[in-house]
Amino acid sequence: MKHTIEVFSPLLGSFGFDGTLDELKNVGLTNLDLNLGAGLWSVAQPGEKPLEIPAKEIEKRAEGLKAQAAAKGVTLSTVSCFVDFEKPEMKETIKRCLKIGQVVGATTLVTGSGQDPAAAIPALKDLGRYADTCGLNIAMETHPPMGHNAVYSLWTLMDVKHPRIKLNYDTANIYYYNHKIDGEAELRKLIQHVGHLHIKDSRKGFHENFFPALGDGVIDLRKIFDILDEAGFKGNASIEIEGPAALGEAATPENIRKALKRSVEHLAKVGVI
Repeated sequence: MKHTIEVFSPLLGSFGFDGTLDELKNVGLTNLDLNLGAGLWSVAQPGEKPLEIPAKEIEKRAEGLKAQAAAKGVTLSTVSCFVDFEKPEMKETIKRCLKIGQVVGATTLVTGSGQDPAAAIPALKDLGRYADTCGLNIAMETHPPMGHNAVYSLWTLMDVKHPRIKLNYDTANIYYYNHKIDGEAELRKLIQHVGHLHIKDSRKGFHENFFPALGDGVIDLRKIFDILDEAGFKGNASIEIEGPAALGEAATPENIRKALKRSVEHLAKVGVI
């Protein structure tokens, strides 16, 4: 089964939005996971306070991004925003990102999993309701303390009980945040709730900051996608490369391009694309 493979935009952020689109085309990809963040990257201008920008202006700018991407054959299939949504102003930022996602045609917003259940669960319920009005799902990242493995992720989902709240399964974070764990077994426990995937490699080390180009670690991505295929997963999956081992000695344009190229080649080699 072929999949919608994106690139998580922070890898290419130094190229700017238009340059990011060009880099995608250079490796034969046509989908972007646009990480907006608290500052609404590529939407808000330097010095602007995102929550003070009128909603209609946000939508107008989002339409511009969509058109700019479409002109280069790129779809903005996912938006991301990793903020502390338990705080009221950050929850409103997530809502802005959901609206941007609706305008650009994204299917999913990826965010964190919360820190304090007493505050995070009501916030997620509210965000789930708002996401429903936008037609997007929200996928919570594989992060502690509420989503770093199957037990905690399922507890969180049981408490939220909203069909729009799903999981973003991160193929490397499952090892980074858990000691001696079987990532594939965890994915099988969670598969019916997975709405998005971060394709990330590592040596499966607990708290080891090694997330290189795909294929430079030891995670068997073919097995991961076999599990997804067996379950009929149709969500998006974004390439994520980070950490000091990812780009050689420095995050130069040349090293970034090499890491992305190797990653795409590895996914083709194992039959994911």
